[in-house]
Amino acid sequence: MFVNLSIYTLPAEFRLNLEDNLDNMSKLSSKPLTASQVSRLGWKAPMSDERPYVSFEGDSLFLIERRYKSIAASTLKEAINQQIIKLAKESPSTWGPGAKVTKTQKKDLSDMVRSALIKQAHTQFSETYVLVSNELNMVLIGSTKDSHNEDVIDLFRATFKSFPAKPIELNSEASESFLSWLSETGAPELFEVQDGGLVMQSRHNSSNKVAYNSQLMNSDEISANILADKKPSKIELAWDASLSFCLDSNMKFSKIKQMGILKERIKSSVELGAGGKETGTVAEAAEKNRLKQMSKCALSRLSILAMLKKLLPAMGGFKCTHRTKSPVQDDKVSSMIGEFESGESEVGQNSDEILAS
Repeated sequence: MFVNLSIYTLPAEFRLNLEDNLDNMSKLSSKPLTASQVSRLGWKAPMSDERPYVSFEGDSLFLIERRYKSIAASTLKEAINQQIIKLAKESPSTWGPGAKVTKTQKKDLSDMVRSALIKQAHTQFSETYVLVSNELNMVLIGSTKDSHNEDVIDLFRATFKSFPAKPIELNSEASESFLSWLSETGAPELFEVQDGGLVMQSRHNSSNKVAYNSQLMNSDEISANILADKKPSKIELAWDASLSFCLDSNMKFSKIKQMGILKERIKSSVELGAGGKETGTVAEAAEKNRLKQMSKCALSRLSILAMLKKLLPAMGGFKCTHRTKSPVQDDKVSSMIGEFESGESEVGQNSDEILAS
């Protein structure tokens, strides 16, 4: 389900109104690009039953498809050069060797060539799973690219009108947790630091990095880098013999893989659902594939949520950045409004105190 992962948080009281927005999901479903579009995100059914989302114990799984067209930089550069040669012959005073070509002219030419190439380009596709967890009050997006994540959040807002998701903010730097896990204290319970996948970065110069692909985590070289005031900016972990992944200091998960226990659970679930039957007909093969997909999503979700419940507290927890009103504050504000409407309160009297309480 997830190969990469970014975490966004939601207010504790927030819930998606799914059934009332099915029409909006249909209107904003994945569709072919128009002639002027370069990229478009839309909803796609996560399973083969065409329903736009799947529910797992109150959590909701979505699949978002991105359709896009792109031009290789080398192709664009060559096309621009060919166009300049053509223009130089047609108008040597403007585009010839001795002509002074302005930045605006260069940009206009680049945009024109890009637009012409885009119209001829084939549409490409990519998919992103998104899990909205009411249990954790989080949104898990299957991407580590911030710009794409924000496009995903925008699609939720366009569909559901309100979607107050914010990137997770830890109470302390992730790299400090990584550093403690590389020391004698070791990783938290059920977690294991894997050999390789480590990136060390200078505290004073972010471009000064060293990456280890197969280095033992207790090696003298890593210890020397720690003594040289380098901090780990990425680390590879395994959790409960179920998941392995890389985690960076921005809380981006990558290279998520299922491990032995989780793989066996998925396999057993599929065999149990299929009743031990061999896939004979096309319909039986399709049903087994659906069961495998559903089992993979359901059990991967359970493992990821269980892992986050252990990992985040071990890293010092995260900040609550969503504004909430207490019942007491709501009562005081309502009382103040009532007094204004009845004319019993002087304008501005204690309003700052009431709102601040």
